[in-house]
Amino acid sequence: VLSNLASAGPAAKETARQIDEVLAADLFSDGTELAPRSTDAVFLRRVWLDLVGDIPSPEQVMMFLLDTDPDKRERVVAELLESPQFGLNWARYWRDVILSRRVEERSLIVATPLVADLTDWFNANRPWNEIAAEFIQAEGDIRKSGATAIVATQDGRTEEVAAEVSRMFLGIQIQCAQCHDHPYDDWKREQFHEVAAFFPRVGLRPLRTPTRRSFEVVVNDGPERRNRKVNNPNRRGVAEHRMPDLDDPAAPGTRMQPRFFLTGNELPFGTLDAERRGKLADWVTQSPWFATAYANRIWAELLGEGFYNPVDDLGPSRDANAPN
Repeated sequence: VLSNLASAGPAAKETARQIDEVLAADLFSDGTELAPRSTDAVFLRRVWLDLVGDIPSPEQVMMFLLDTDPDKRERVVAELLESPQFGLNWARYWRDVILSRRVEERSLIVATPLVADLTDWFNANRPWNEIAAEFIQAEGDIRKSGATAIVATQDGRTEEVAAEVSRMFLGIQIQCAQCHDHPYDDWKREQFHEVAAFFPRVGLRPLRTPTRRSFEVVVNDGPERRNRKVNNPNRRGVAEHRMPDLDDPAAPGTRMQPRFFLTGNELPFGTLDAERRGKLADWVTQSPWFATAYANRIWAELLGEGFYNPVDDLGPSRDANAPN
């Protein structure tokens, strides 16, 4: 994550220089007059807001303005990245991303553990691929585990969970192919439901005691039971996902094999939940679109506009603003 820059040293500066060169070649001609370098006061306010979501105190501003060290800007960035407030600031950002499309209002109780867990992970400099895998494979009480937030906010609904995993971690809105082939991209309806087939065994079960109310993300690895109708599969999970028959909604639908739409990697019917979601986490985080989606979001937050806009609508059919 961002805090990797704190210890990157000269390598980070060289990377920044190369990025500047590529952007300049794409966006500017030889005669373009660039904006002047920001003043120290403006820079300090911006970097505080960007990294820790706050503004410096008058004393901190004065100390920075009086500092004559030529590397003071790099130093304050490193200091803010090491601040506990850094993790909290970005935890709140991802809380808003995850909760913004909730379909279950009661899932808001996951907000507190979500912010707490993300704050710890970011401040510990935990890699983003590991954090994503936590969300994809989560189980447990949503009052205790922030990683359950995606399943909780989507009410344990198989299709909705699959859609949010793709949107947040790959930047690809494959949910547009849920009921028909995607109108703008090449994704087919079958491909969406093959992704959903990684999540049918996951459910969101209410937890009730005389003094406590919560929900629990649970797994049902029981065998598939034919001809038995499950009243609410979102609460307990089922063995396999079925793509609905649009001509006959009462029909059982087509049983879908878990298959990752970007690579074609697949698992056989009957695969247990741990392997389904574990393999999906591997395939998602190994995809080039995983890194692209994260970099695009962070760039948009820091600079006001991503390479792809909107920030969660990427994919092979989309054009980047700065393709090089």
